[in-house]
Amino acid sequence: MKTKQILLEACVASAADAVLAVSHGAERLELNVGMELGGITPSLGLLQQTKEAVDAPVMVIIRPRGGGFCYSASERRLMVRDAHALLAAGADGVVTGGLGSQGRIDASLMEQMRDVCQEKELVFHMAFDLLNDPEQGLEELVSLQVSRVLTAGGRSTAIEGKGLIAKLVAQSAGRIDILPGGGVDSGNVIELLRHTGCSQVHGTFKMFREDAAKFVCDGRYPALDEIEIRRVRSKLNEYVTTLDQSSGL
Repeated sequence: MKTKQILLEACVASAADAVLAVSHGAERLELNVGMELGGITPSLGLLQQTKEAVDAPVMVIIRPRGGGFCYSASERRLMVRDAHALLAAGADGVVTGGLGSQGRIDASLMEQMRDVCQEKELVFHMAFDLLNDPEQGLEELVSLQVSRVLTAGGRSTAIEGKGLIAKLVAQSAGRIDILPGGGVDSGNVIELLRHTGCSQVHGTFKMFREDAAKFVCDGRYPALDEIEIRRVRSKLNEYVTTLDQSSGL
């Protein structure tokens, strides 16, 4: 039996970038805005425009602001409200997360999000990398019926955190998906896969464009680097082919 293709998820902030990502091999999208802040909740209009433009699952990040992940009661209410609205508008799932004051998962928030998502996917994002005990955290997310964890293995990049990612893949035992992300590119994606055994990867694959704003604000903004995402897709395909050849398929 042939090896299953490695799923490529691209983080995008516009419908135009969504089209480019899918046309160059992304099978799933994470939609957000404010990548320079780590990604915050996209608008309803942006989701609708993106869904009209591509035929691929579109996950939406639910994050009310930049900074950390310890949210006030008002912020949590906003997150639940945004999740309801975006899912009703066609989002295929939610990417979110919250932490308590002691470096543990905000279970109450995630329970609310699970109720909102119902049968749709619920993903815990890189707030996971700030947990004091990631192994315990993973078990808690399994019990909360979270579909997937996006993680750089507790480090700045997934390649640096590949050791923990490999441990999480083994611990998950198919109960929850582990999605490595953070600095994933064409130069390190194969090493990441070989070390972790993951069947999917996540990346922003971004470049910066210029829209001069003088002193008002930074004139640069992130956009998808279509050459880089094409290179990553090619590397993933080559990796699968190599696995098939080595197993005699």
